[in-house]
Amino acid sequence: MKTNFSISIDSWEKEIINFTSKMGDITYLELLSFLGEKSKDTKSIWSNEYDNILFYNGLSEKLVNIIIKLVNEEKLFMQPTSWVTYLTFAGPITIPNIPIAKSQRNYKKPHWIPVVFRTIRYTG
Repeated sequence: MKTNFSISIDSWEKEIINFTSKMGDITYLELLSFLGEKSKDTKSIWSNEYDNILFYNGLSEKLVNIIIKLVNEEKLFMQPTSWVTYLTFAGPITIPNIPIAKSQRNYKKPHWIPVVFRTIRYTG
């Protein structure tokens, strides 16, 4: 069975933008919860600016590609946040099991930096 991947991606893009616009700052966990099981898999999003900075893992390849596209097009922005934001939403089981980055910089070993998504650029 042949599927039209571009229609599906375009639909997800609109869903993500609409959801984020409506909800304000959202975590990866909230995004995964909103999109459902189809958005989960084994892919990760790493910083391309700093060594060993993980934004999130357990994502589908399709979701990774869409997030990267929306961020590159400046339709979606990632803003660092406190790890407490993730605990508030879903508890400790759902956060990556690696040290939390204290700042955005290069690390010798993988570190997780919690971020939220927003549709408006952070200016503060």
